[in-house]
Amino acid sequence: MKNENRVLCMAVASVALALPSPARPLSWAPPKLDKPETVQLGERRSHGLKLKKDRDYVVKLPADRPFVGELNIYGGRNVVIIGGEIRIPDGAEDPEYAEGTKKSRRAVYLQGSTGTVHVEGVHITGRGLQEGFNIAEREPGCVVQLQNIRVELLHGSYAKNHADVIQSWAGPAELRIDGLTGLTEYQGFFLLPNQHFPLDKGGFLPKKWDFRNVNILGDLEKSAYMLWVPDNHGFPVEIDNVWVRPAARAKGSRDLFLWPKPNAKGDKTWEKVKEGVPPDGDFVPEGLPGLAYKSPGYVGS
Repeated sequence: MKNENRVLCMAVASVALALPSPARPLSWAPPKLDKPETVQLGERRSHGLKLKKDRDYVVKLPADRPFVGELNIYGGRNVVIIGGEIRIPDGAEDPEYAEGTKKSRRAVYLQGSTGTVHVEGVHITGRGLQEGFNIAEREPGCVVQLQNIRVELLHGSYAKNHADVIQSWAGPAELRIDGLTGLTEYQGFFLLPNQHFPLDKGGFLPKKWDFRNVNILGDLEKSAYMLWVPDNHGFPVEIDNVWVRPAARAKGSRDLFLWPKPNAKGDKTWEKVKEGVPPDGDFVPEGLPGLAYKSPGYVGS
């Protein structure tokens, strides 16, 4: 009997270790919504939402299955998405998706919002996945909040698609991230807030970007820059508990996976970034975000 109890206890312990640890409260609550319109996404594959810039929205991904294809959100004042899975298949995984016209290989495209876009608890995956989030937010009041997000696995290379967990070519004024795990064959965050909206043509400098509890796992053979912002970017980037694992060839050589180069340029943007993997594992493990996601709540609420 004692041996049976011991085996049972070991089995229970192994199951507990396999489950994601309870999520901690997140840093930023969703924005307060004024008479929001609810948009329920269903059977349609890929979706371009053109939202009114003076109205608030709740966008719901399917609760019982992944949403297949790109979610393109244009406009909206405050927009909230909590929970769900976005899957980008390849032809072998889903021949119907790849058949006919060329399908997008990115998961989420955010553009033209005037308030706060809050995306939380979403799992992004699929064998055709090449881009996680693309951001083109040119409104000076736009805030993008990404929390408890898992992106895996981004497929790309120098010769083909320069895959990015997050890429920005315009804005946002504030980029807030708390809880993000990204697995990528090529790049991590590639952030150029004035690439398509330069200061001499009516652009603006971001107010602040704030990254907390982030880990990016680069492919050990072919991944490139894990974090990138422009030289002399001119706005604060705050870092708290951010980890990156670069390619094996770049191990210990921060100039090979961080831009601006901290050694060659003496830049301190990424000085708090830690190389390697978090000692307790991914900040957003498998099973935490997705169809069964439950928000852990928010600090101070």
